[in-house]
Amino acid sequence: HVPHVPTRLNPNPTPPIRQDEKQTSAQGSDAYFLDSADRIHFFLEPGASDDDTGALKAGMDKQVAVNKVGHGLHVQDTVFKEYTESPKVAELAHSLGWSSPEVPQ
Repeated sequence: HVPHVPTRLNPNPTPPIRQDEKQTSAQGSDAYFLDSADRIHFFLEPGASDDDTGALKAGMDKQVAVNKVGHGLHVQDTVFKEYTESPKVAELAHSLGWSSPEVPQ
């Protein structure tokens, strides 16, 4: 549970991708999905946004609407960046035998 992150959700001007059949078709071609490697992008629950406008439905709480947050969370958010790059995580990776661990998106 990351309460501070969904508050950044702003579905305008580019609506987030929803977690339904439309996401599957958008993954390889939608700019919102493809541009998420070094940015914080939101992926919504089915039914959380208006089909025509992409805006959150009236009364929909952002905490409830968000299904996933990605992919550059560890790049842009201070809390996640500090955790991801922490000595504790590095120690864990090395204890698992990883010699050059990388942070995937």
